[in-house]
Amino acid sequence: MTETGGPSANRTGSGISAVLWHGLRVLWMLALAPLAALALAAVLLVDRDITVPGWVEERLAARASAMLGGGSVAFERIVLTVGADLHPRVRLSGTELRDASGATLARIDEVSGLISPRGLLFERAALMQEVRLTGTQISLRRDPDGRIALAFDAGPARSAPNLPELLAGVEDTFARPALAALERIEVAGLVIDYDDARAGRHWTVDDGRAVLSLRGEEVRLDAALAVLGAGGVTDLTMAFVSPRGSRAATVEASLADLPARDLASQSAALTWLSALDAPLSGRIATGLAEDGTLLPLRADLRVGPGHL
Repeated sequence: MTETGGPSANRTGSGISAVLWHGLRVLWMLALAPLAALALAAVLLVDRDITVPGWVEERLAARASAMLGGGSVAFERIVLTVGADLHPRVRLSGTELRDASGATLARIDEVSGLISPRGLLFERAALMQEVRLTGTQISLRRDPDGRIALAFDAGPARSAPNLPELLAGVEDTFARPALAALERIEVAGLVIDYDDARAGRHWTVDDGRAVLSLRGEEVRLDAALAVLGAGGVTDLTMAFVSPRGSRAATVEASLADLPARDLASQSAALTWLSALDAPLSGRIATGLAEDGTLLPLRADLRVGPGHL
């Protein structure tokens, strides 16, 4: 009779186990190697500017084209930075946006953005999460009938019967899949040229700031502006809020040192102020109903200089 469970068999079994164990360790190390390399690369690249290669520029340009609905983007330079939170950030200098026909929509000194990590990991797409524009010019026009038209730089204008309804169309602009991850847009160094044919007046905003928030259940736009007119400088803050998927909206503005006649020229409900030759400070509010009806103007104003 032959024994099968002796010391030799035990040594053979132990040897096989050892081989399997070391083999699994090797496989585990090979599996971890790409992750370790990625982690090491991320650490080495933190807070360092990297000029991206041509193929990355092409991918970003294609993504921008999708965001513009068939338009295109041209830029002088693209720099990529990985922040301490390991969020990739991209910065474009000397940017020009064009529509599908090739017409210029806007020229922006600098565009920077935070790329969504979830988009990179799960959708393999460079979806922008936050965008910041620096050095942007907007043209705002009101025709003799009171319609408002807005255009970026020399681009085509978008019009509406009034300012609240024009702002209410903001959400439609960001309904494209390419903008699905977008949560915030900030505009700094904003210049607005406002020409009011109905009132026969002209105003300029210099170095303004605006923030559009698309988080949560509402769309919110906040702006802080210094308005230059014939009567001097007026500090103006505005807040526009609209529930997601709704045309209803509220618009509130706080102002300081606005000439009464300038304010009177902007609303039929305030024309009685045209007889007053004094600066006004305070708050005004209006809004839109779901059907697009403009709500009554509500005002709380006082005569004299004020501070926001």
